Amino acid sequence: MEHQTIQLDKKADAGLSRLIENYIRQLFDERDVSPANQTKLWSHYYNTLSKGVDLGYNPKPEMYDPQLAHSLKYDIAKFSAFKETSFRKQLEAALTKDGKIQPWSEFKKTADSLNIDYNRRWLKTEYNHTVATANMAEKWQDFEADKDLYPNLKYVTAGDARVRDAHKILDGLILPINHPFWKTHTTPLDWGCRCNIEQTDDEPSKIIPSYKVKEEFQNNAFYSGKIFNKSTYESGLNGSEIKEANADANKNFNTVLRGKDKELLSWAATKIKRGEYLGFTGNQFKLQEVRVSKSTIENVLNHISIIEHKDIVKDFDLIFDKAKFLNFEDLNNLKSNKNYGKKVARGVTGYNYYISEWKGLEIKINMEVMKNGYEQPYAIIFNKK
Repeated sequence: MEHQTIQLDKKADAGLSRLIENYIRQLFDERDVSPANQTKLWSHYYNTLSKGVDLGYNPKPEMYDPQLAHSLKYDIAKFSAFKETSFRKQLEAALTKDGKIQPWSEFKKTADSLNIDYNRRWLKTEYNHTVATANMAEKWQDFEADKDLYPNLKYVTAGDARVRDAHKILDGLILPINHPFWKTHTTPLDWGCRCNIEQTDDEPSKIIPSYKVKEEFQNNAFYSGKIFNKSTYESGLNGSEIKEANADANKNFNTVLRGKDKELLSWAATKIKRGEYLGFTGNQFKLQEVRVSKSTIENVLNHISIIEHKDIVKDFDLIFDKAKFLNFEDLNNLKSNKNYGKKVARGVTGYNYYISEWKGLEIKINMEVMKNGYEQPYAIIFNKK
């Protein structure tokens, strides 16, 4: 596929310029950057590269793997944290020269050069790499689906004068889809790599050319769930800085998850008025009626950790239509549960468990059985087929 470069409108471009200007000025004046400004820059990196994941990994609905998409975005969250930390440490190093604090004019020259590298040139390259890697993960799903007909894969270059000599030696190489070679030699093999992999039933090659991929590109996103095998930014950090970046990545990614919850609860508020609920009836339900309120949607969201799974709350009608009853469990059998008392106080008498399907994924629906004679969803458990 042809990769789209980053398109920033004037408003977004101006916003980034103000952020970087404040970031650099604060570091010079205070010898530190506030957590708020660190998070803003992380968000810029994450949002930019996350769009690259969405563009590259966009299969047909029946092929979409929410867990893979979530894993790719979590990797982007970590990469963004390492990138922000690296940028900050480079700026901190530029504050002094020969043990003396640099004047603002000299520091600003270095800072501007770092800004162009980190936030323009390199970010554009990283975006295009993200699109290409995510797209290969999508293609690999198709490879797996069709491997009975086309059991082998063929390495193909772009076939022009721009192809790297190191990549030319791989052109035309054919190996089985399950060959370990593809775990470390799946395109893109370097920044700006335009090589591709095609599925074929042609006979495998007898000789594998010798070509060692750089460590950061020894990756197959379909298997690893990563865009970057190893971040070059991480390699330049010490142990405490890596620990800090990982902690920031987890904290910020959890904020993204909470933001998704907030978005879906706002959507729910447009569908369900305060004090009301959506009602579903059918013979598939043991009590014939299921009620979905905003509070039940919040409970379900709280039990879903993968961001791409959370949209299931918009499809209760679809998963309820396919629901099949499994079994009932009396609440009295769960007295050791720390929430037992609260459950009793809310009128819960037990659980009905159902299996269903959503976007090709098998799910288990945990329904609370209420003493007033209806059920309500409490949690949804995902099991990949």
